[in-house]
Amino acid sequence: MVADREGFERFFRVFRSHGSLAEKEILPIVVHILETLDFPTEASPPPEPADLPPPARSDYRSEFVSDERGYRSWPRSGTAERGAVYSFEVPHCGLDWIVDFDGSFWEGRSSIFADGWVLAEKIPDGGVGTIELLVRDHARYESLDGRWTLLSRIDGPIVRHPCD
Repeated sequence: MVADREGFERFFRVFRSHGSLAEKEILPIVVHILETLDFPTEASPPPEPADLPPPARSDYRSEFVSDERGYRSWPRSGTAERGAVYSFEVPHCGLDWIVDFDGSFWEGRSSIFADGWVLAEKIPDGGVGTIELLVRDHARYESLDGRWTLLSRIDGPIVRHPCD
């Protein structure tokens, strides 16, 4: 999120309306911080996404568990750098089936209330976008049209039926 002077000025107007404590103690601190910020005069374009790190191994590992449960599969993706943005193509069965990223499998979060957020199942198969490791257990996928979803890490192998 890029801070802008107009947004901070609106904040001050609301903040000042809350009385003398805000004006005497908190507002001077906020003003000092704002004076030291370097506000961009023009938004810079986002950096080009990087290629995904190379896989940790070349083979895909899976084993049959049962007719009811399916196959146990292990991730093979390489380690991602936190905060780096990578090009990412949505797998054949979508973001809500098997996403292999940063040495783990991931699943879509069920609810987030923010502009542009959609359920992982609403991102089309084969769609191209970006993926970013936010913190150890959460990643963000964003499609080229601005829709995004959060993914949560699944530790260890997963057991699922193959996708149709």
